[in-house]
Amino acid sequence: MDTPSPTLPGCGTQNMHCVTREPIYLCGSRVTQCMFWVPQSGNVGLGVSILSYGGGVQFGVITDTQLCPEPQKIIDAFAPEFAALSTLTLMLPWGEED
Repeated sequence: MDTPSPTLPGCGTQNMHCVTREPIYLCGSRVTQCMFWVPQSGNVGLGVSILSYGGGVQFGVITDTQLCPEPQKIIDAFAPEFAALSTLTLMLPWGEED
């Protein structure tokens, strides 16, 4: 669950997540890139983080090498799969409601 931040445009106490296209500033400096990692504990063998900010998308992958000895294969497959998903999404009709 995302924690709302009332200091960011578009965020409010009733929202469970924050959606804003405005840049974020920290101590007067513009944040140009964000990254986070999925917490790993117990028997979680694979964590994937996806974060969009500033017109880009960041992917993070963390694995238990006993369960996934070649995590680079996952990383290498991400970009082409995301590109295919983006293309399919752009082909969907816009402005229609269910």
